[in-house]
Order: sequence, then C-alpha cells, then structure tokens
Amino acid sequence: MWCKQPVPEGATRVFNAVLSAARRLNGILSTGMPELSEGSEAEEYIPMASESVTWPFFDMAPKNQKGKKKVAAVPAVAQTKKEVKKNPAFEKTPRSYRIGGAIQPRVNLSRQTRWPKYINLQRKKTVLLKRLKSPPAVNQFNSTVDKNQASQLLRLLKKYSPETKEQKKQRLMDKAKAAEKGQEATSKKPIVLKYGLNHVTRLIEEKQAKLVVIPHDVDPLELVVWLPALCRKKDVPFCFIKGKARLGQLVHKKTAAVVAVTSVKREDQQELENMAKNFRAAFNDNAELRKRWGGGIMGLKSNHVQARKEKQKALEEQAKHDEEERLKIQADMAEEQEVLRDELEAKLKVVNEDVEENKIHYYQVQEEEGRPQC
Repeated sequence: MWCKQPVPEGATRVFNAVLSAARRLNGILSTGMPELSEGSEAEEYIPMASESVTWPFFDMAPKNQKGKKKVAAVPAVAQTKKEVKKNPAFEKTPRSYRIGGAIQPRVNLSRQTRWPKYINLQRKKTVLLKRLKSPPAVNQFNSTVDKNQASQLLRLLKKYSPETKEQKKQRLMDKAKAAEKGQEATSKKPIVLKYGLNHVTRLIEEKQAKLVVIPHDVDPLELVVWLPALCRKKDVPFCFIKGKARLGQLVHKKTAAVVAVTSVKREDQQELENMAKNFRAAFNDNAELRKRWGGGIMGLKSNHVQARKEKQKALEEQAKHDEEERLKIQADMAEEQEVLRDELEAKLKVVNEDVEENKIHYYQVQEEEGRPQC
C-alpha cells in the first residue's frame, strides 16, 4: 500500500544520487520511481505482511554455477513456425454421434438377428452334413463338374429345352389344319430333354439315354441315391451338377431331380460324344469315387480342442520316450560298471596270486640260505 509523507531536508539529494547510480549499474531505463525535490512529498511503499519486496537496483549478481555452460539462444528465424494455409474446401468436419448428431455407423447384427425358422434349419442341416461322416454312395454327390464343364453342358442342354404350352398348342393346331386340308404337316416333333424320375429311369433301363445329369442337392436324397449305381450297371454316362434349380429352368419347372439326353442334332453330336467320354472317365469308371467317405469336418472350437489334446499326447509320448532313454542309459552304465568291476577283480586276483608266489619264493630262498625268517 502507498502513503504520502513529507520528505525531510537533505534526503532529496541522497535519494536522487542513489537512484542515478542504480540506473547506471543495472542499465535500467526506468524504475517507475520519480526523482524527488526538496519540500515535495514522496510515496512510500509499505508492504503487507504477506508480500515480499524486491528492489531491482539492490539485487546481487548471481553466483557462478560450476559445471553448467550457458547455451546460446535460438535464433529468431528458427523460432518462427511456418503457417500452413488451409484450403477451405478440405476443412475437417469431425462427426458427432451423440443424440441429435450424425447417423450411427453400420454394425453387423447377423448374430443378434432372430432369423426365420427355415433359415435356421438350413444352417443346422449344413452343419450336420459337415460334421457327420457320410458313406461313399452319399458323398459322391459332392463331386460335381467344374464351372467350365457346367457352363458348356448347360449351353448344350439349353438348345433342347422342351416346348412351352403355347408352342405345343400352336404346333398341334398347325398339324390339325394341315390334316384337315389333306396336306402333310411341315412341323415335326422337336428333339427335347427328358425329365421326370420315372421317365428317365425307364430310359436308362432301356439304354436309350445318351447322357444323364443329376443335381447334387436333391431333397430328400433317397430319390436319386440309387441312380448312379443304375447308370454304372447299364453303362450310361452320367454326371453331377450343382443346382437343381438350374436344371428346372431348362425344363420350365422350379426344380428337376434328373435330366436325360436321348438324341441331339447332327451339329451337336460330336460335342455330346466328347462330354459323354469325359463324364464316363470321371464318374462311371472312377473307382476312387466309390470308396471315398465324406464328412467328419469339425468346427473351429473342436479343432482347437483336438489340437490341444494331440499336443498334450505328444508331450506325454516325448516324456515317456525320454524316460525310456534315461532308463536305458542307466542300464548301459550299470552294465559297463559291472564289466569294469569284474575286470578289476580279475586283475586284483592276478596281482594277489603274484604276490603270494613271490612271498613263497622269498621264504624258500631264505630257508635255503639259512637265514632266519622274520
């Protein structure tokens, strides 16, 4: 706090002299304290109890600190940072996902979704077919033709799709009109695919079918599970293809359990023979296909459990093998020690015998010379 008091006489010159000396010593341009004249009033600073007073012109010079060097100041050019100009077209606009903010990101909720019953049944059936072992007669339906062969086969079968109801009606009407006029019908019955399980079975038994195509996903499988064996017995080439719906499209149905080709046009005869030859080698004459079992594919958790069991079993086998090796080494060492002990005993026995002989000989010599024995 500041208070005004009268300056005593003679104190003005002393105060101004001290102030000018302090300015020269410390290089202070201005201390914020005015020079006083006689008779004027000076503002005296009386500090509070909690404040500390610092007089700049009475500060002592700092002591020299040993072991520390004064580092030069960083130049002003290096201190200035380059200001990057921001493009207003690419300003950052962070999203806020709080209430009333941006739309929440998409999350995969498939595991939390309540799926329809038929989808759950489909998935459970797929899992069971993978887990359970299936005999070769069932597993052979998983060995289908590849993509290129399937596209080539479907392209050929597409040419011989059956007539629709309208096309058949129009053909019969033309035939009836020609017969009414006494003319011969120009349109003949087209060459088409044969479908229907009973119909195709009869064609196979009569050996009229040139190629039989069976889908891999017939449900129930018992409808066609015997069909490959019949084709092999009658020597009719057959193949498995993915998708009963694709065969159904060829014959204007939703699905088809089996499709057969009885005849084709002359331009397609060579292609059909090549396909029949390839399918006969891949399916009819393939002995491995009739021996290979399917299924037995376990899940991720089961595989991890099985791997842990096998690892533990391997460690136990290794420990057992190491124990056997250790016992074998101990037995070998014991046998070697026994052999060495026998050799040492034999040598010691020989040495003792030599000592006894020498002792007897010595006594005999002493008796002959008449020397008294000790």
